[in-house]
Amino acid sequence: MDAAVVGAVLSPTIQTILDCITSSKFRDFVKDRELNVRLLDELKITLIMLDAILINAEEKQITSPAVKRWLEELKDAIDDAEDLLDEINTDSLRYQVERF
Repeated sequence: MDAAVVGAVLSPTIQTILDCITSSKFRDFVKDRELNVRLLDELKITLIMLDAILINAEEKQITSPAVKRWLEELKDAIDDAEDLLDEINTDSLRYQVERF
């Protein structure tokens, strides 16, 4: 993937993940499964910090191959996280349908 594209793709994806984990439906699903909702709050803070770091990394990837590689690896990790959240949302919808 082109280096300039990597950074441009991540920030909106991070926002999508933030929107998901802060939604009331998602949080209710986590609570109903008796999981630790505070971990979602910690993840939210981590994602916000990561987004700030990305701004700096996007500029540095041009002159630093290491930063470019890090951004590419991060893109893969974010894609995996997004896939996982999609699966959880699917389970959440299934759970809501089965409850009623």
